[in-house]
Amino acid sequence: MNARELSIGDALHERNPFQIPKYQRAYAWKEEQIEDFVKDLRECWETVTSGQNRSHFFGGIVTVLIRDDTLKGHHYKVIDGQQRLATFTILISLIERSYRELAEEAKGEGEKEKCEICESRADTLRTEYLTYKSEVDGKPQELARLELSQRDNQFFPELVKHSDPQVDRNSPLSHRNLKNAYDSIRADLIDEILKDANSVEEKMKRLQILQDVVLDYSLIIHITGDDTGEGHRLFQVLNDRGVGLTDGDLLRSRTLELLEGHADQNIAEEVWDSLLSEEISTVDQFLRAFYSSRESKRPRRSNLFDDFSGAFLSFRFPLSQRDADQILKLLQEIEEERAIFLNIKSGTWPFEQDIPQVSRWDKNRLALLMNGLNHQLCIPLLLAAVKVSQEFFRDLVMCLERFVFRYVIICDVHVGNLTKLYMEQAAQIRSNSQNYKLSTLIEELKKLQTEDAPDSVFETNLPEKMQYKRGGNKSLKYFLITIEDYRRWALESGQGKPKAFEDTKVFDFSRITIEHIYPRNARDNDQNATLEDCKNRFGNLSFWSSHDNTRAGNRPFLEKKDRYNKSNVGLNKDLGQLNEWAPEKFNAREKELIELSKKIFII
Repeated sequence: MNARELSIGDALHERNPFQIPKYQRAYAWKEEQIEDFVKDLRECWETVTSGQNRSHFFGGIVTVLIRDDTLKGHHYKVIDGQQRLATFTILISLIERSYRELAEEAKGEGEKEKCEICESRADTLRTEYLTYKSEVDGKPQELARLELSQRDNQFFPELVKHSDPQVDRNSPLSHRNLKNAYDSIRADLIDEILKDANSVEEKMKRLQILQDVVLDYSLIIHITGDDTGEGHRLFQVLNDRGVGLTDGDLLRSRTLELLEGHADQNIAEEVWDSLLSEEISTVDQFLRAFYSSRESKRPRRSNLFDDFSGAFLSFRFPLSQRDADQILKLLQEIEEERAIFLNIKSGTWPFEQDIPQVSRWDKNRLALLMNGLNHQLCIPLLLAAVKVSQEFFRDLVMCLERFVFRYVIICDVHVGNLTKLYMEQAAQIRSNSQNYKLSTLIEELKKLQTEDAPDSVFETNLPEKMQYKRGGNKSLKYFLITIEDYRRWALESGQGKPKAFEDTKVFDFSRITIEHIYPRNARDNDQNATLEDCKNRFGNLSFWSSHDNTRAGNRPFLEKKDRYNKSNVGLNKDLGQLNEWAPEKFNAREKELIELSKKIFII
């Protein structure tokens, strides 16, 4: 490989254009990197403006020279340095745009010569640093000197042509990053440099200095070679284990590298690009869940790329078609399970088709497990469970949410053994989904319950854990909703598997509000002031559903009694039958709720 120091202007002016290969990630610079970029250039501009020379080193660009006899000719395949090249290209395009805007300003002021100079400078920037002329199918065409990867290769040209491509929160992350870079550089560098210039001539002078800073004083080391395999190896060395690439980026690179020359590479690129459009934390969680659900163990915290590659991408060059087909099958599974994962994570039922055996109430239990109890450790198991049936998935969710409340929330048991169990059972389901029985998991959960979460611990911890707290009462809401759902069964029978008799009544977790029977901010003359110390205990708590439309506020019990009677919540109706709310009533109610809980939250 050869290395040489040169300016950004010289690098972009060469006839060989830069192309970003498919295995590279998309544009990823965010505000912090753009701020540093702008700061460095602004400092250089100020130094040169004061009459001194100053250059700035912007790092290395690593490429492989591809000698191509087709009409496109030779080009540099960029192994490392995409972010810098793309950002400098955006900046040069913005200087060009500013010259054209100055040309219009000069024209409006009758300054014909200045108008022609600005137009000439803008044309030079575009034809010598942004584009070049070539022939395609015998016809002259203007081609880009920097071509980004497939995710950005339509958006980026529109951006640097100033066509104002629109982005929103649903746009690919790289598009949002590119648009942010464009807007930030224009506002924080170009506009700042020009804002207090009082004439076209002064603005032209300032832009010319910025142009010189960018093209002549911004230096890079350009490392290039002729061997693609050497380039791939260097890419791994430069980016392995963290110079900004995520595990998802590295896995994308590894997959596309393996499929180099295979027709399936385009499919792989689309799958990875779609996945990597999600937030980094979501991608990481999905890849870990996908791995754990198959391998019966979690990937190491800092070795997801290595563990995932070892499990699913341990192929050698040259790749046979059989191996390529296996990778394609893996990608299809990733694509399918990514959609399932996103639904499960958000608490959305992951099956498209409704069946009579699964009610709206059943589906809501998943939302309670994910959002009420915030228990996402079981996602690897749920990903596998989707393969069995909706009824199986329904029963599993109802079993898990009641167990998790008891084991994790109330008994506060470390989740290590439970997480291990999830992964073991997930692998068993995947290996034989047709014959797997939920009773297999239930028996293991019973063992954990007996060892770590017996009734004695559950009953002791429940009053302490289920107290009202300012700012965070998700598990308390879950507890009250679930007591309400199973209350009738627990009072009338309490035998066998818990059953919700009114499973058509679904409470909107996000809209219910906790009700303090003895008011949270009681009046000084409240007749039940002896309950002040107990007001945040669950014996003094109920909830208003979104349908209650109550304005009970901090009124005393007797003023709220009629509203309790009219509520669609059974726990409130019970309160409406009381003639007073006194310490003995509180004690009796809390004791009853504990007994109901012991029947409901048990395997």
